[in-house]
Amino acid sequence: MIKVNPEEKFREITNNQKQTWGKGDFNEIARQNVVMAEALVNAVDPHPGQKVLDLACGSGTAALVAARRYCDVTGIDYVPELIDRARKRAEASGLKAGFLVADAQNLPFPDNSFDVILSVYGVQFAPDQEKAAAEMVRVCKPGR
Repeated sequence: MIKVNPEEKFREITNNQKQTWGKGDFNEIARQNVVMAEALVNAVDPHPGQKVLDLACGSGTAALVAARRYCDVTGIDYVPELIDRARKRAEASGLKAGFLVADAQNLPFPDNSFDVILSVYGVQFAPDQEKAAAEMVRVCKPGR
């Protein structure tokens, strides 16, 4: 019986996903998610000035909805092509939001950095769900 290291398997899955999501134009799919992004942001109800993190943001749909509420928004995704599209969308819309290439399973932020964490669909695809969930808890301010 061959033993498989779970961390190696998660890395392999993550790398395969990056390649897959980087192909084609995901923004065409994301356009179908605008209603979901608006519903999520309305349900969470972030307020102006709050620090909002959109995990696995794709082309930035939920991040841009939160930015329209004058939140301090950061969107992350591990696919550089999607982050490029998110930046272009923010610029074209005249919205202030920061986007960076990062992985929800290993967030590059200090503990307690955000008031609100959003993810329309993306974070559900993280191969290591426990690690992604732990990272969300780590970077969200207590009591939020």
